[in-house]
Amino acid sequence: GCRDLALMTLLKSTAVLRLAGVWPATFVSAQQLEPAAHLDMQAALQPYVDSSISKTINVPADFPFERFKDIYRHAFEHGLKGCTTYRPNAITGAVLEAAPQEAKLCCVPEREAD
Repeated sequence: GCRDLALMTLLKSTAVLRLAGVWPATFVSAQQLEPAAHLDMQAALQPYVDSSISKTINVPADFPFERFKDIYRHAFEHGLKGCTTYRPNAITGAVLEAAPQEAKLCCVPEREAD
């Protein structure tokens, strides 16, 4: 578990913000980011990683092929070490799926005792 009080305080406050629906605009899910933003983040971190680094980008099933090619072109132009894409399909399904609205969140202050 987390023993750092400052970290625990931060985690609790972000859970409260999430529940209240008042996340700052900078807090988005991976599904809300454009593919280029995923790659730009990797490009920003890569100079500080001495071995391998890769980023999986989940794209919708109907993602246009031209935009799909642009992901790899963008990765190549930025000299990225690795790039993976995942497109859901009927056989393998989806890696990330939105939780149903009625699902209980696991990490909220009300459930700390669970």
